[in-house]
Order: sequence, then structure tokens, then C-alpha cells
Amino acid sequence: MIRVRGLHKTYQVYRRPLDFALELLGRGPRHTERHVLRGIDLDVARGQVLGIMGRNGAGKSTLLRILAGTLNTSAGSVEIDGRISAILELGSGFHPRYTGRENVVMGGLCLGMSRAEVAARLDDIIDFSELRDVIDQPFWTYSTGMQARLTFATAVAVDPDVLIIDEALSVGDARFSAKCFRRVMDFRERGKTIILVSHDANAVLTFCDRAIVLEGGTIHADGEPREMAKVYGKLVFSSKTPSLPSAEQAPAPVFEARHGDGAVEILDYGIHDAAGESTRNLVSGERYRLFMRFRCHHAGRRYNCGFNIATARGVLIYGVTNESQRLDLSDVGEGEVVECSAEVTMWLSAGDFLLSLGVADADTGARADFIEDAVQFRVHGPGGIYTTALVNLETEFRLRREQTMDAAAS
Repeated sequence: MIRVRGLHKTYQVYRRPLDFALELLGRGPRHTERHVLRGIDLDVARGQVLGIMGRNGAGKSTLLRILAGTLNTSAGSVEIDGRISAILELGSGFHPRYTGRENVVMGGLCLGMSRAEVAARLDDIIDFSELRDVIDQPFWTYSTGMQARLTFATAVAVDPDVLIIDEALSVGDARFSAKCFRRVMDFRERGKTIILVSHDANAVLTFCDRAIVLEGGTIHADGEPREMAKVYGKLVFSSKTPSLPSAEQAPAPVFEARHGDGAVEILDYGIHDAAGESTRNLVSGERYRLFMRFRCHHAGRRYNCGFNIATARGVLIYGVTNESQRLDLSDVGEGEVVECSAEVTMWLSAGDFLLSLGVADADTGARADFIEDAVQFRVHGPGGIYTTALVNLETEFRLRREQTMDAAAS
């Protein structure tokens, strides 16, 4: 569906507006070059859902704008087979003095729909945005959330072959945001090609079957979303770019799941049952103890330690730390060993899950020692709920049938 070869994007940066004019007059180069994208090669298959992660300034939004056709390349080629709809900055492109209805028409035309298509889908767009009461008021009178709703509703009405989304799924309140997620999931189930940029690794893990990590304008890593989330996490929490195995070292890279600055060292960790025995087979509804022991190598810091649980695909579903529990861990002495534990009732439903744990500096957020996917465990039971459900709410399900007067008479 998408083929990118040798893509470069370079901006000419001038210190003063006058420098641009002097350069035009032949006074010699007066600009510096900022290379945002450097030699991007990328293929996206039809029906694939690709996630793009990367730190601020990595080139994510620039890449999306080029794919969407709103920004020219400096070098290289981009080939896309099909109609594209892009949700880049919600609210952008709509004229503040036009009404909501006029902006929907204009936005639909800009996205490639004909006037007949816009007219046929206008009511559906307005209904999806839930803004019918204000649709004929000027766009500038809308709140930020209302503007985002109308932009999203217009973009997804195109029924594109390729949907590009840049940090645009958290639209409005929780209920409307859930509706937007369902619409994107519908696109996915219908085999549309989707490209999603997000700083939220959970969004990438939920939607995508492949992910890439951009760093410094290049593709730093490309692969399975869970592994790419680990690479992205190491980029965010490390002061230097993590190295990747070369092709000669490993045909299928496996990324180390442990990282930190060494201020502490985790010595032991695991899950204990009610009898104090180590276990990886848990029963839904039973009590368990998550624990770790760590030694401090630097005195005087304030630490934040804790646990999180994710699905087998890596979607975070639970987390707790001493800071979230309002428990202070300050002035830990050099060489001192600390045990951190959390007593929990395992209300997860049947399935495989991953326990991650770690310690961070409570003031700076810098990870001291963090082990991702430290324990893979399986929960057994309960029965009688959806097989795809994640939690067990210990339901008491009842049916009560009332006899009507007509049924009683017969």
C-alpha cells in the first residue's frame, strides 16, 4: 500500500528574515540546514496497522505530513496506492469564522470527497460529532474538544484506504474517546491500512501489528510492537541511544529488558501465594504478594519503587508504587537493602500476563533499575465470562421472569 525510498527532509534555517532576502540577492549562503528525515526506506502492506514511536524531534510528524501529501520531500520517493485520510492536528485546517457545517463541507472536499459524497455523508458526520445543536455556529465559538470532535468525524467519514493518525485518539470526554477508538477498530477489522503515531505505547500495543521507532530522523528499530515499546522506553529513560544487534550478530534482534542508571540493584523478585511459596500459576480471586528486594548504591536519594501488570501483548492494565500509595522512601543509606511488596487480590480473568517491576528516582523520574516482563504468569479461572474479558468482577448473575396477566389467564 505504501512504498517509501530514500526519503530525506531538510529545512533551511535563517537567523534573521533579512538573511533570506540577502541570499536571494546573491550575497552567498546565509542559512544552516536542519536534517529532519535521513534516508527513510519503508514498506507498509495493505491491511497492516503500523505504529510509529519516537522522542520529540525524531521526525514522526514530518514523516506523516509527507505521507499525507501536505509537505514536500527534499529527496526520495513516496508511492501510495489508494485514498488517504489524515488526522494530523485536530482542529487544524478548519476556518474559525466558517460554521461547523461549512467546515465539514470544506474539509471533506480537501480530503478528496466529491460534493455529492459530502452531501450524502453530512448528517452522519454531524451525528457522529454529537454537535448538531451548534453545527451552524462559527467554528471559533467551539471549545477545543468540540473542534477536535468535528475534525475527527470529518476525517473518518472519508472511508479511506489509508488512515493516518497523529496523536488524535484522545478526543473529548472518555465516552466520546471510546467511540473514536471503536471507529478506528472498525477500520482495522475491515482491512484498512492504518498508520498511528503516539507517545502512548499502550495505544500502539492495542492497535498495531507492527511498529517502528524513529530516532534522529532514521528508523532506529522495526518489528513486533512489544519489543519496539521496550526500545522506545529505553530511548525515553536513557541519556544515550541504545545499541541494536547487527545483522551478523543476530538475525532476529532480542532487546534486553533490564535498564537503569545503576543507583540501585534489584536482587530478588517474584510472586508468592498465601502460603509464601513462589508461583507463576495463579487462581483468579485469590490473594498474592508481589515483591522485590533491592540494594542502594547511592545514599541520600528519594526512591519510587513498584510493579505493573500487562497483558501478554504488553497493554498495561495495573500499576502501583510507594508514591501512589503516599509512602515516602527517602534517605536510603548506601548499601542498604529495601524490600518492596504489594498484597493483591488477583481479580484478573484467565490468561497469560506479564509482571514488570523497578525503582526510579522519585524527584527526577530517572530509572535506577527496571526489569520489564520480569515474571510471566498464568491466571486460571473464572468461568462463565467472556473469553476475551481481562478482569473477574466476581459476578452474581440472576434472571427473573415475571408472569403477565394475559399469560396467567391462559
